Amino acid sequence: MPRQRPQDSAIIDEFGRRLAEVRREIGLSQDQLGELIGVQDKHISNIERGEVQPTLCTVVRLLTALDVTPDDLMGGIADPQVRTRHDLE
Repeated sequence: MPRQRPQDSAIIDEFGRRLAEVRREIGLSQDQLGELIGVQDKHISNIERGEVQPTLCTVVRLLTALDVTPDDLMGGIADPQVRTRHDLE
């Protein structure tokens, strides 16, 4: 497993915070969301607390189950140390 960069923790924490917020707004429990995507409620809890980094497949399943866009969960989350394509122009 690749070593996590220090800024990754902030990104993972923010994703988890937003996931919990959206899940609560929709009115789902962690158990219900876990059932929808095929994981235990403990795994949802770990993602929401920033304890684990979800795989891309898990993120896609979460977006599908919650019927939200990537922007709903990740909009505005950025890594300030990563340059954009505009930096190459």
